[in-house]
Amino acid sequence: MQRTRAFPKGYLAARQGKSGARDRYWPMMMLAVAVAVAVAVAVLMPRSAEAGDDDVELARRLFSQGHILPLEQLLTRAQSVRSGIPVEVELHAEDDPHRYVYEIEMLDREGAVWSIAFDAKTGQLIDLDSDED
Repeated sequence: MQRTRAFPKGYLAARQGKSGARDRYWPMMMLAVAVAVAVAVAVLMPRSAEAGDDDVELARRLFSQGHILPLEQLLTRAQSVRSGIPVEVELHAEDDPHRYVYEIEMLDREGAVWSIAFDAKTGQLIDLDSDED
């Protein structure tokens, strides 16, 4: 019986820090991390404090009404703009109460933190800024 691998052979070598495999499989590893963060956010958000519960309910309502895109979609777009690990995600209203913005902070391979802002309804990139001093 032939055994199949869940991940490519080089991916496991990259996870262990072997040879140049880390550079080749960096995008796959970062996508796996992004998915893990998205799942953690989805699981942990309902258990937040009361004020946070209001934010979660607002996000659920806005999503169900079609006013905002799903967070997973914006995390994928953030990865395409600046690959790295998402370390913080915020959804907030702009001056116009009907316009919301996702702000995603990404930690890149060099250790720099990037703030990426997207229109929550269209997914259009609004701003890309390094948080470095």
